[in-house]
Amino acid sequence: MDKTDYDIECRRLLSDTRNYRPLKKDPTEELRNRILTLVKNARDAEHISKQEADYLCTKSAKTPYFYTVPNIHKGVTPPPGRPIVSGIQSLLEPLSRFCDFFLNPLVQQTPSYIKDTKHLLNVIKETNFKPATQLLVGLDIESLYTSLPQDATLKVLHEVLMGTTWNHHTPRSFIMECATLVLKDNYFEYEGKLYLQTNGTSMGSVFAPSIAGLYVAHFKKTYIQTLTNPYTANIKIWRRYIDDILIIWEGSQETLDNFLLWINSCDNYLRFTSWPFDNVMCKMSGLVQGMSVSASVFTLVAIAVERFRCIVYPFRQKLTLRKAIVTIIIIWVLALIIMCPSAVTLTVTRDEYHFMVDDYNNSYPLYSCWEAWPDKEMRKIYTTVLFSHIYLAPLTLIVIMYARIAFKLFKSSAPIRGSQTEENEGRRVSKRKVKVINMLIIVALFFTLSWLPLWTLMLLTDYGKLSDQQLNLIAVYIFPFAHWLAFFNSSVNPIVYGYFNENFRRGFQEAFKVQFCSTKRVHRQTYSESNHHRMVFGVRNRVFVEEMPNESAAPSDAGPSTSTKSGLFSLRSGRVAHHGLVVEDLDNKGCSHNTVSIPAWDI
Repeated sequence: MDKTDYDIECRRLLSDTRNYRPLKKDPTEELRNRILTLVKNARDAEHISKQEADYLCTKSAKTPYFYTVPNIHKGVTPPPGRPIVSGIQSLLEPLSRFCDFFLNPLVQQTPSYIKDTKHLLNVIKETNFKPATQLLVGLDIESLYTSLPQDATLKVLHEVLMGTTWNHHTPRSFIMECATLVLKDNYFEYEGKLYLQTNGTSMGSVFAPSIAGLYVAHFKKTYIQTLTNPYTANIKIWRRYIDDILIIWEGSQETLDNFLLWINSCDNYLRFTSWPFDNVMCKMSGLVQGMSVSASVFTLVAIAVERFRCIVYPFRQKLTLRKAIVTIIIIWVLALIIMCPSAVTLTVTRDEYHFMVDDYNNSYPLYSCWEAWPDKEMRKIYTTVLFSHIYLAPLTLIVIMYARIAFKLFKSSAPIRGSQTEENEGRRVSKRKVKVINMLIIVALFFTLSWLPLWTLMLLTDYGKLSDQQLNLIAVYIFPFAHWLAFFNSSVNPIVYGYFNENFRRGFQEAFKVQFCSTKRVHRQTYSESNHHRMVFGVRNRVFVEEMPNESAAPSDAGPSTSTKSGLFSLRSGRVAHHGLVVEDLDNKGCSHNTVSIPAWDI
């Protein structure tokens, strides 16, 4: 690995604003004074001895420096770097060692602790591992040290200390204060620039393995050893060595895959890597999910456009089968284009040091699938593009077109003066228009409210300066509901259409009736243009659509089959025109069809 690649990797790691922040001035003297004050207060209260106080107060300290160790086993050129902050002879090194003196024994007392290889082999032997029915699974926690949320980690440390029998002269509160300084004030230098680690702890800090071990043990206690864990019966052993997890699993491979998906949804910070598929499947899984969402939204826009054309401009050429197919193709092409960046960044990494074993003692490698963005700013830009193209722009178009439709229908609902039959017909049509307007409002409202929470959370995650506790709360409790609500929109739309639109219900029923038709019957479109265009004159600003029932025509909700349906459309020129529209209705006896007309606003 040459110097240029090394520098690029270091700068890539340091550009992650989730973990590091540049400093404008050297914090050494300020930090030294804070440590002196802390130690002096503890010494005055006789919480620590004079020797301990002298050890904690380093008179001459070096500035920690940042470097990386290439992960050559990842099989990538150039290899990714493992970030390390060397704190030898720094201000925080004595405090880190002091804390580790108390914390390391607590880690060794956790039930999942593994000391070394010999200890691991003894554990497996004692559990009577059965290769015929059990799997030996190894998981790796990705970037454990830099993934630890500082606030949540300190909270876990406080709970552990308060729940432990304390036989030391030094109070637990002093340990907490020292640990807070080590985590929150971990600054370092790289290429003459100073940085502060804002998330996690540094690999190189003496107490990093202990504090990380306590956090992972807390994870096991919170999510694995609980009644809410649906896989409790499958986990026969859960043991940990730093960031490596050993599991003896009793169950099928499919159940194990589901467990891996579940465990990665428990904590917003710990990521357990084990991807059982290849790179193509990794990219396709994200691509297909994103395309389905995008296509669903674009389809709603296409439906709104077609309704807009049919109602606001009823006499223009209607949508043909060929145009419908072209529209569908365009929708999926746009969905593919907008999700391509996500598919490109999705990457599979193979873990060379962990493997899975099946019932026949065959080993399989472990993989992880994740989005590898070269820069966090690029991810922000992509999130903004998705928000504008999949939510903001479609919502704007849907609201504008549905508002124009509602205005058109409302404007054409003027009182009709004429015979009693015409007045009744006018009132019936007005009620149907009000029903259509209500449907449009509900569809637009459902789309707005269903997708707004998810997009708000995604923008907050990328742009909001949220604390660790806030991010954890969002990931565990709010994100699952937001995802469910967004996908709920696609399932509720057909219900809304079916409730408000009789033609939708009729078309749905006819689609199933066609399956029982004779194979000799020539396929006919449910909705088609009439072969004859007629001009029917009547009351001003009214459009009459003539019905041509056959002898077996069933009555519709507009009245008897022998009556004439009329649609109200205000024409700017005051002229009355007609564009015949026909619906083929299947009777209950067979596949013969009846010709009935429908108002344009029901299309």
